[in-house]
Amino acid sequence: MADDWKEKTEAPTQKRRDEARESGDVASSREVATFFIIMGGLAVMWFSGRSMLEGMGMFMKHSFMFHNADLTTQGIQRLFTLTVEYLVWIFAPVLIIPVSGVVAFLVQNGWLWTPKPLTPNVAKLNPIEGAKRILSASAFVELFKSLAKIAILLWVVIDCVRDEWQKIPLLVDMDPWSTFVYGGKLTFRVVVSSAWVLGLIALLDYIFQRWQYERKLRMSREEIKEETKNTEGDPLIKARIRSIQRQLARQRMMESVKTADVVVRNPTHLAVALKYEREKMRAPKVVAKGRGLVAQRIIEIAHKHDVPVVENRELARTLYKLVEVGMEIPVTLYRAVAELLAYVYSVRRGIRG
Repeated sequence: MADDWKEKTEAPTQKRRDEARESGDVASSREVATFFIIMGGLAVMWFSGRSMLEGMGMFMKHSFMFHNADLTTQGIQRLFTLTVEYLVWIFAPVLIIPVSGVVAFLVQNGWLWTPKPLTPNVAKLNPIEGAKRILSASAFVELFKSLAKIAILLWVVIDCVRDEWQKIPLLVDMDPWSTFVYGGKLTFRVVVSSAWVLGLIALLDYIFQRWQYERKLRMSREEIKEETKNTEGDPLIKARIRSIQRQLARQRMMESVKTADVVVRNPTHLAVALKYEREKMRAPKVVAKGRGLVAQRIIEIAHKHDVPVVENRELARTLYKLVEVGMEIPVTLYRAVAELLAYVYSVRRGIRG
């Protein structure tokens, strides 16, 4: 296992991240969810605690006012309707708590809908694999985190109630409502203090979960090469295809030399073939160009098919540098090329005459 981690030194690709997310494998912290749920509970207690208590009181009052004489179909139906209305009124704010858990997931991972985690996996029933998960390093880390969290929260609770130890025995002399109010205030104080601690724990745990998640997704160089090969094709095959494409393009270019009007050369290492059709082109077009052996081949084909070859160093260099094959010459070269073509046409007329 240690060797695997050493080999996986590369950051995960976007495809690897997408596949993990599609399978439901995301970096989620349970502590963040716990913190959001507790904050949702505190919000319910703060904003709706009083109204919920009043609703429970009114519900109990109306329930006790129900007499045996009302045990009719209409009376029971009215009691049922009243019960449902009170329960909805009382417990509707509590729905904020599960919604808080959903918000915690969305904050960490955004919207995610995938049925794959619900797909039955027979491998999970393997007792050997289950024992490995229980005895794994991550399981011990989770155990340590849980024990540490319990210890910290216990210390927070003890610190909150430390000053209340002497008041607690006096509760026996208080009326029930005062006892209830005192207990509620003390509980709220403990929960608020614990929430701040849980918030810090959640932040640290989220950072740890992100680090652990990124580490789990890391890839080896061989995995990246294999993924690139599967998504983009084998590099060797792609290089071969590009080579064939270049060869075919060069063959088409050499065929175009046969129909060119003139080839401009720079004595030995540059050659550019030009063609101009007045009815089809706005300006002369470069149909072939090359240097070195390619230039020599262009010149050979031109001689073989009686295409004039003219030496003009400056024009050949400029055309080779500025104009790609299949493009028309720029306006700045119109005059020089026009003079060249006029010379070629005059020579041809002289030969024919």
